[in-house]
Amino acid sequence: MKITPTVTQLGREGAKKTAPGELFVIQFSDGSYTLIDGGLYVREDADALMDFLREHNPNKNEKPRVSWMFTHAHCDHMHLALAFLEENFEKIELLRICYSFPDFTKTVISRENVGSVADCKRSSERIDALLADKYPSAERVIFHTGDIIEFPDCKTEILYTYEDFPDGEFPYVNHTSSAWKMTFSTGKSFLVPGDCEKSLCAQMAEKYGEGLKCDVFHTTHHGFNGGELDFYKYAAPSVCFWTVDRERFENDTRCLGTKSENYPFNLWIRANCDRHYPADETVSVNMETLDII
Repeated sequence: MKITPTVTQLGREGAKKTAPGELFVIQFSDGSYTLIDGGLYVREDADALMDFLREHNPNKNEKPRVSWMFTHAHCDHMHLALAFLEENFEKIELLRICYSFPDFTKTVISRENVGSVADCKRSSERIDALLADKYPSAERVIFHTGDIIEFPDCKTEILYTYEDFPDGEFPYVNHTSSAWKMTFSTGKSFLVPGDCEKSLCAQMAEKYGEGLKCDVFHTTHHGFNGGELDFYKYAAPSVCFWTVDRERFENDTRCLGTKSENYPFNLWIRANCDRHYPADETVSVNMETLDII
């Protein structure tokens, strides 16, 4: 049975924590899923994810078939995913894990807390253990800018990885974030900038220009600092996800674009995109009609 592809931002309790993270569930025409990042580990969020995968699995007699893509190795993007995979290896079929991380034992992250960098290293090592111990048949995909990752009726173009950073020394782990664009056979697209910082977004705006145009988008770095005006103008989405809770979406001066340093990219997207959804409520977008399901 062929189904209409969807992009879902799964509502999470973890979105209300200090580091809000992100979790997107993409379902393709064959019923399989690709998950993007995951957020901080919260028990009820992990349970809700398993419930969602089972509920929308078109064949109830088979395990949900899942791939996972990571933008970068911060805890609020990986911890839920890693714990979920460790706990549910008998309940899902993991097809592949896709990412592009620097070697955290050698890479200089000049301004980041040492403990945070060490946690990123541990997270990357947990992927190795998961694939070896629990998912030996799953494919590991280390992607690079320009790569195309094929999913059922969907092409994912990698737009940016840490390898594109102009200096070998990264200020923060966010500067190692990857970005990509998923284009469905319906013609609709989802642009995923992860936690790319301003300079990274500016690089992409200069390189891709109108090629960044998309239908669905999530604000970079949760709608905090990191965006860039030209990047957002080129993206020009119809649907915008904010990977923060509603309270911060409605009141945080960074999200509002009114902070003293001025965040013109958030001012622009709030004025030019009609549909905005924070991350403490589950919202699915039909990637044929762009209707909210």
